[in-house]
Amino acid sequence: KLEKCGMQAVQPGIESGSPKILQMINKGETVQDFIKANRKLAKTKIIPLYNFMMGFPTETRKDILQSVDLAVRLMKENPQAQISGFYVFVPYPGTELYDLAIKNGFKAPKSVEKWAVFNRQHLVTPWIQKDLRLMKSLLTSSKFVDGTRFPNRLRTAFKDLPFPVSVGDQLGRFYQKRWKQHIFDPELDSIISEITLGLFDLSQSIKQRED
Repeated sequence: KLEKCGMQAVQPGIESGSPKILQMINKGETVQDFIKANRKLAKTKIIPLYNFMMGFPTETRKDILQSVDLAVRLMKENPQAQISGFYVFVPYPGTELYDLAIKNGFKAPKSVEKWAVFNRQHLVTPWIQKDLRLMKSLLTSSKFVDGTRFPNRLRTAFKDLPFPVSVGDQLGRFYQKRWKQHIFDPELDSIISEITLGLFDLSQSIKQRED
């Protein structure tokens, strides 16, 4: 019905593939609910863009990898599925997990300016330091892993320009394979990210010369 009414995309907050974490944050849905909904979406033209969150207090490496595995499964069972990103939890005052964060070593900033550090890509809270490399890798590689959004951006940037945009598709396959094998390398991810940003700068330079 939603598709017939014109819905083209949805952007659910999956948050986690760990049953333990989903219960802790009172998500209200289960991993099986996500899988079932994704399979239904696969029968439509509605594009799902899935958001994940990591860096919760008490979260383990196993919990994070369960999110990785769920993301891979969602992409496998629905070729249209996209990963909007893996983002990092922020323990804002007044939220239910704030007290738990304090118990796990979080020292709340004393000024609004210092709170500015805590965006959805921060790497500051004390309990995430043990999995810092994994989380750095996911922050970057989640932008490429679905093999869809980055290629589409390349096609837009290099429209009518001579450039093999298939490199974006290949990058998606590369990262999906690595995620399946739980191989994470933030240094490599950083290099790839810098190269891709350079490509967009290149497209703008070419267009400016042509104009």
